[in-house]
Amino acid sequence: MEISPVFWDTQGDIKYNINKSFFNYETSMNINWNNKIARKVLINLIQLFNIPEMLYLEPNGLGIWTKKKLDGLLYYKKPLLFNEINIRDYYVLDTNKQFIREYPFLNINYDYKIDSSILKRIYILSDYFSYDSFRNIISIKSRTIDENILMLDILLHSPINSVKGFKKTLENKIKKINKSGIILEKNIKDIIVNLNNKLLKFTNNKVMDDETNFVKKGVMNDITDKKYALIDDQTLISSNLSKDVTSDISSDIDIDLSSE
Repeated sequence: MEISPVFWDTQGDIKYNINKSFFNYETSMNINWNNKIARKVLINLIQLFNIPEMLYLEPNGLGIWTKKKLDGLLYYKKPLLFNEINIRDYYVLDTNKQFIREYPFLNINYDYKIDSSILKRIYILSDYFSYDSFRNIISIKSRTIDENILMLDILLHSPINSVKGFKKTLENKIKKINKSGIILEKNIKDIIVNLNNKLLKFTNNKVMDDETNFVKKGVMNDITDKKYALIDDQTLISSNLSKDVTSDISSDIDIDLSSE
């Protein structure tokens, strides 16, 4: 009997065929994370922001983009509002031993000094928000970047006083802006600009429509055999990578998060 290698794709399905026609970055990468949703988001983050500064591909792994790694990068062709991304392979079960698909495995930090009214909201929504008063940093847990930005917008601009009210507001906001690709891009850009009025991370009238992040072609394949990597600049310019390309910044809100 012929035995073929088994691979997991990003939908959590097993692939027995190793034919090169489908053996792309999703099925060839050695990402052995238990949470296949987090794995999808990790791949998307690498496509957007290159390989993270710290990366561990085994179960219970993590990926961390520091402020230095994110410096000068864009999202929706706007400078980043956040200064750190931390994604982890959390596979959390409920009391019935069922996987919690909604568990927020992505943590993003923002520099912002909050007032007492917002601090009260953070206490109420402590499953999703935390605040470091020494460094003036808001940390937000979500599953995608777009969702994270929307959560920050709700925290700073909506008088939320319950977890139920917060979840409903977030759900309605996502439905409202996610009607089409064009509407989504415009609305997210508007939210980023509006948030920047408070965070003051960039000049709002600066035109950046022709700028994109620098992402190496073949960057996914470069980490195929790395179980753990501290990635530096030399890794990104290693000779085994193909020619340099730039990548348009695309939304991550349309990632299918329905599958485990």
